[in-house]
Amino acid sequence: MNIEVLYFDGCPNHRPTLERVKQTVSRLGVIADIREVKLTQDDDPVAMKFIGSPTVLIDGQDIDPAQRVEASYGFGCRTFSGANMPGVDMIEKAIIEAAGASASPGISALSPRGLSSLVVLPAVGATLLPVGVCPACWPVYAGVLSTLGLGFLLKTDYLLPVTVLLLLVAVGALAFRAKSRRGYAPCALGLAAAAAVLVGKFILVSDATIGSGMVLLVVASIWNAWPRKTTGVSGGSCSACAPGGGVSL
Repeated sequence: MNIEVLYFDGCPNHRPTLERVKQTVSRLGVIADIREVKLTQDDDPVAMKFIGSPTVLIDGQDIDPAQRVEASYGFGCRTFSGANMPGVDMIEKAIIEAAGASASPGISALSPRGLSSLVVLPAVGATLLPVGVCPACWPVYAGVLSTLGLGFLLKTDYLLPVTVLLLLVAVGALAFRAKSRRGYAPCALGLAAAAAVLVGKFILVSDATIGSGMVLLVVASIWNAWPRKTTGVSGGSCSACAPGGGVSL
């Protein structure tokens, strides 16, 4: 996917728009070539179908094509529903449509936030394994785990490091690119949940503590994956700005 952010020198809004585009691409897990394109010549707006700065093109298509109906090409600041920058929702919708996905963004299992949710599952599974297996239940656990080639997990010596490793992977997934999602708060919650699981499982041997830790770990994963909306930023203005969009040539 090719994404271009068109602007002219002196526009205060193209940089924040570029950052929004980059953050949205990162959050959705899309592979894209993002470029800044500065217009300098008098005939550039007409040649590039430029109706104001910033203009965002995805594979050559404007993210808000409706504005082109009565648009005049020229140097000027562009408005998007009263704001001087396209909203995160508009950028996200345009990227998803360009990628051939459904109109509803949801959470892609292959996106960073989707992967951070899936990584929690092995940690939860390890938490469910018993530290000490009663004689009556041993054949069931042994049969299932041996079939999967994981019979060694019934030994406490192996269960502790495996559980610690999987919990660290889960917390690490919450920390990965956290700034582009919900920040580090979900990671902190996941770390507290992991500590509760380890203490409850290997020290206190408390089902209540283990259960609380597992619930907190799942909550942290959902919180981390939940889409973030950016609002309240209208952008700046410059001397070339004109009411209603670009300046005709």
